[in-house]
Amino acid sequence: MIGLRVIQVLDHLRVSAAASAAINMMRWLSAHDHQVMLISGTGERERDIESEGFEYRRYSQGGAGWWFGGRKRLIQDIEAWKPDLLHVQQLECLGLFLSVAGKLQLPVVVSLARFPDTREVELLRDPQVAMLIAPSDSARAHLCGRLGFHRDTVTVVPHGLDLKRYPDVPPPSQVQTVGAIGRFEARFGFEHLLSALALCNDAGVHLNATLVGSGEGAGRLSESVERLRLSQQVSIVPGASKTSSILSRLDVLVYPGLEDLLTLGVLKAMACARPVVASAVGSMTEWIHDGENGILVPPANPQALAEALLSLHRNPEKVTRLGAAAREQVRRHNDLRMVGRAMHECYRAALRTDSSQVGTEVIRAYRRLTSAQVDALPEDRR
Repeated sequence: MIGLRVIQVLDHLRVSAAASAAINMMRWLSAHDHQVMLISGTGERERDIESEGFEYRRYSQGGAGWWFGGRKRLIQDIEAWKPDLLHVQQLECLGLFLSVAGKLQLPVVVSLARFPDTREVELLRDPQVAMLIAPSDSARAHLCGRLGFHRDTVTVVPHGLDLKRYPDVPPPSQVQTVGAIGRFEARFGFEHLLSALALCNDAGVHLNATLVGSGEGAGRLSESVERLRLSQQVSIVPGASKTSSILSRLDVLVYPGLEDLLTLGVLKAMACARPVVASAVGSMTEWIHDGENGILVPPANPQALAEALLSLHRNPEKVTRLGAAAREQVRRHNDLRMVGRAMHECYRAALRTDSSQVGTEVIRAYRRLTSAQVDALPEDRR
């Protein structure tokens, strides 16, 4: 196999699903004798890049340095590295790197960790974009059905997780601690989880909760905690980067979001054999099968959320069964060994001159991989 030279591109290295996806893909590519480089703005995940020895080139748009030579040096550095393609993982930097790709005639693969806005939709139609990567079938349906992208240009490759980094934690004897991960914004539904905890208190069950996130809404959540008299039960953890250690201490993860926000925390919790109680929106209905590996509830419905948490608190055997099934779901569909191979096929397909059947070919390849025994896949060497 001839090795590829792939540049992963991020707008920043703050904690995000996109940063995790880029780092995981770099791990897989390096383990399989491909050359990788990351181009990104700064962020707290820089230490992960440095600790693993990946080639890393920082950039920062704006300012005199950028306009008086910075942009030109970036293009020169990319050209000198001689990449086969760029993989843009965050839409915020798409415009800049499309212009770079156009100058150097490089194909661009774009992963969508969120849905694009109107301006970004137009950028995604640029002829340098060889392929769009959606993390789920529902995301692909949105891109094709609502935004009008041709289905052969949009391929589903789910989030990949290195399961060795997410321990299969023994089930709890009884549910006592729940948690949620996201941004402290209204659309992530943290307020509804707090209301559900208050309803559990009314039923005589006092659950502890850890809310992990980022953004400027932590103060508003703290006010809600005080108003609902939950200060002895709820901890708010801003900006945590090592979510795996937090997830392993939870008994249940809750995703109370009002919309499909493609959060990676749900899959990480499932990898730790933790059942998830989630709003029945978008990708959640693909990842979670109600009553089999988790529980789905209507969005913005604290009463239904409270009932789901109470049912798990009162039935430890159900928690064990759902958690084991959740881990198996991730093992069969999100193992990085398998997802890395699928993404590699995307890269190969994007480099072909005739890409009219790219989407169909890669979807078939992913289905072939998921139908095979995951245990038969080789271990990564890195």
